[in-house]
Amino acid sequence: GIDLYPTSGTRITATVFQRREKNDIDYVRTSLNSPWQATNFDRLHFTGAELAFEARLKKSQQLGIQYTALHGDQEVSSGAQAKYLFSYPREEAIASWQILSTRGLLARTRVGVTNRFNQRAYALWDVDLAWREKRIRPYLQLRNLSNTSYQEIVNVAMPGRSALVGIELCLVCPRR
Repeated sequence: GIDLYPTSGTRITATVFQRREKNDIDYVRTSLNSPWQATNFDRLHFTGAELAFEARLKKSQQLGIQYTALHGDQEVSSGAQAKYLFSYPREEAIASWQILSTRGLLARTRVGVTNRFNQRAYALWDVDLAWREKRIRPYLQLRNLSNTSYQEIVNVAMPGRSALVGIELCLVCPRR
């Protein structure tokens, strides 16, 4: 891959990658009513590319944009369905922004769109808030704010909208 730093606080990356696998086993069926059968895939090759842009906007803000594409050179035979191997994300685009205020409030948001092989594309929106000062640091994580229904693995539904509230106790805190 290549990393470019055109200005102070700005980074552009471009990466091409390959994943080569041999003798992978997946469960395959020919119709929705057929039983899953273990199937050996002698050779699987995936080729991908990733482009990313990161910029520091002022001293305390960061913006990120990323795009990844992945292509598999072997497909399941027509009409068949594989349980795991062929549910990979073919394309994914992510935009993120974060700020760390001078008073210690960290706010971050991330919006991503994923297009998986043999599935429809879906979007997810996440937000994080955290207090980064003192020893006791409360935080809030909001996931899938759009309440998108999606599956990373066929027939395994991922969680809808959720929230996590917590407190982090910092015993040895770095000075800012």
